[in-house]
Amino acid sequence: MKLLEDLLPKHDNDDVLVHYYTGNDGYIPINPPIPCNEMSCKYCGNREGYCWTNPDKERVWMCGRICSPSKLINHVEVSNHTAQPQRSLEWALFCELNGIGDIHHDLSFDFIEQSAGKIAFLKKFAEKPSGIILMRGKPGTGKTYASMGLCELFTRSNTSARFFTNKSLTTQWLGTFKSDKPWEFTQKVEQAELLVIDDFGTTDPTPAFLTFFMDLINTRMQWTDRGTVITTNLSAQKLSEFCGDALSDRLKTATQFVFEENSRRTPTIL
Repeated sequence: MKLLEDLLPKHDNDDVLVHYYTGNDGYIPINPPIPCNEMSCKYCGNREGYCWTNPDKERVWMCGRICSPSKLINHVEVSNHTAQPQRSLEWALFCELNGIGDIHHDLSFDFIEQSAGKIAFLKKFAEKPSGIILMRGKPGTGKTYASMGLCELFTRSNTSARFFTNKSLTTQWLGTFKSDKPWEFTQKVEQAELLVIDDFGTTDPTPAFLTFFMDLINTRMQWTDRGTVITTNLSAQKLSEFCGDALSDRLKTATQFVFEENSRRTPTIL
């Protein structure tokens, strides 16, 4: 990878994404850049920038575009307070956008209580979602919490995540039949880097929905940079009966997470 200083003479005033910032030690790489629009560039007024922490533990904001090589230094803002961890997508906002509700605003991947093997696999999956994870088990064993925790971890550094229950996916898919641009919803679901479908098998599917769902899984399986998590209360046999042999055969290729603990949900007794 070439340094920014090597690119400047070639691009002149063209827009180039910034992946370095200037400091006393020269050009310092940003790895990874975190999108941030809380400030604006002094030179061009652009608010699309990146946040980073410099070696002095100061929080740095920098413009996401190069307006002029001679004005590069004006694209860096350093705050006078200690840097705090910055999320790519606020968890509360993710909950709002995906219909999760505010009851899970305090949820964190760090609080998941599962085996060390499951935790290690989910951490690696969050770094680069790929393939399918099928979480099976009785209700209340932690499948939904684990899948939401994965979303919380992933959205610390990436915004390309979607969370659906079986019911909400069905409802939104049915809504596309009344839309002028029905393909937009399908594209968003197909192209999300992380897709979670919770409680699969809790509603009676129509043949049309199962066709849509199988097309969705087929499409996502063609890409190595798209990961899908499906949680279900159904056993392997019940799952096959629910969605048919063709779809269940594809789901058999998934990494299987089996939740065998007792339900963690406790009733409130007055």
